[in-house]
Amino acid sequence: MSIDSRSKKFAYAVIALLAAVIASELLIYSVISSGTAPLKKKIAVINIDGIIEDPQETLEQLKKYGDDKSVRAVLIRLNTPGGAAAPVQEIYDEILHIKKKTGKVFVASMGGVAASGGYYIACAADKIFANPGTVTGSIGVVMQFLNTEALVKKIGVGVEVIKKGEYKDIGSSNRKITDSERKILDELVTEVFSQFLGAVKTGRKLDDRDLDNLADGRILTGSQAKKAGLVDSTGGYLPALREAARMAGIEGEPKVIKEKPSPRYFSMMLNALTPLEKNLLSAGPKFKLSFIME
Repeated sequence: MSIDSRSKKFAYAVIALLAAVIASELLIYSVISSGTAPLKKKIAVINIDGIIEDPQETLEQLKKYGDDKSVRAVLIRLNTPGGAAAPVQEIYDEILHIKKKTGKVFVASMGGVAASGGYYIACAADKIFANPGTVTGSIGVVMQFLNTEALVKKIGVGVEVIKKGEYKDIGSSNRKITDSERKILDELVTEVFSQFLGAVKTGRKLDDRDLDNLADGRILTGSQAKKAGLVDSTGGYLPALREAARMAGIEGEPKVIKEKPSPRYFSMMLNALTPLEKNLLSAGPKFKLSFIME
């Protein structure tokens, strides 16, 4: 056999070997990209901090991690006294949707406070962790109106209202609420309160008697909440993370991924205000139903 012939065969062998290596690399990349690789063992952490007014950022993170097949579990870290009813419900509903669609594990980890709307969201998780000193509970709904009628009269200012519809200015700060208006608002609050109770009852498997004893707006420590069946375990962020890994079948140290928090200076200032101060900054009727610890 000539030298040229041997060289050609060697070159062909090298090319074939390189092609095989490239093909195997592409196959491995394809498997990893599809999220079916056994080496993938990520846990996503979503932080919910402060008063919940706009759920968009949290919803985007939930969708991102829900679609990511490499994420096996999601830990919801709660440091919130709650917030507006509808945004809280949006987050709660999306967690349930992802669980049903993907089977991913969700664990709620409570920080210093996870009350009212914060607890509502936690009820969507497969397991809830709270520190012994966490402030939680506050199962209830509140709607507040500022009445400036006496002040307006004192300073000699009058307000003229032109309306079509008897209840169009319901909740106006310029006068007292009428009996019929109070009845309408009470029915509204009662309806949303029943939705809150339904979420707690479904998530915590509590009977009506036990739930009625807890659903009066009272706050509890994490230890008290565990005794009452409102949380599963007492422990902080790391125990909750380890439990999420165990429930997701992750062996060894999981890779934790999270979004870098975006600065929200207005929200930070808003969170520092009391409900009364927020009302003073707002003009006109307030119709926001809130799951929030006062």
